[in-house]
Amino acid sequence: SASYVTIPCLTKLPEFTKVTVLAAELGRERSGNVIKAKWNGVYAAVKSVLTNKEDAEYATTVFRSEVEAYQRAGAAGLWGVAVPQPLFFVCDKEKHQSCLGTVAGEPMPQDTSEWKAEELEQAKESILLLSEAGVGLRDIKPANFVKLTDQSSAKRGRVVAIDLECYFQDTNAVELPLWLTQGCSSLISAG
Repeated sequence: SASYVTIPCLTKLPEFTKVTVLAAELGRERSGNVIKAKWNGVYAAVKSVLTNKEDAEYATTVFRSEVEAYQRAGAAGLWGVAVPQPLFFVCDKEKHQSCLGTVAGEPMPQDTSEWKAEELEQAKESILLLSEAGVGLRDIKPANFVKLTDQSSAKRGRVVAIDLECYFQDTNAVELPLWLTQGCSSLISAG
């Protein structure tokens, strides 16, 4: 049986100050965005998923799977190590909106040749640690990694995974993309 830790579930979207747009659109045929915002004195990445009545069930399932993945990661002690720490989530069925707030990070360059060897190693370690915790990532690409920037964190500067939607639980073997293996076998046992 999997263990989880609690992420604060808010009844409505919290008040925050928008700083910038990090992603203007979401994948998987959903509308929404990710913004960087100031919330309770912390910079947060706030992912908002908007739905309509036709796709509400699908979008809610995808959103809940991401919250569950963060809970699993937290139970394994991986907040700030393999993923950013989640701050809150909201499922507002009336407004057809779901939000997940995590500690913000700086997006990593899309060109992985610009990454330092240590950053590549941290990204790979994040994937493997999440896999050991029962969170297998489906969408492993440079856009789904950030460098933590929280000044108060001992993990400042660490590269961690984001976008944990639709993770899979069969994590006996992790397939790493070529850009992370640097000539190694792309199938690494996690077990």
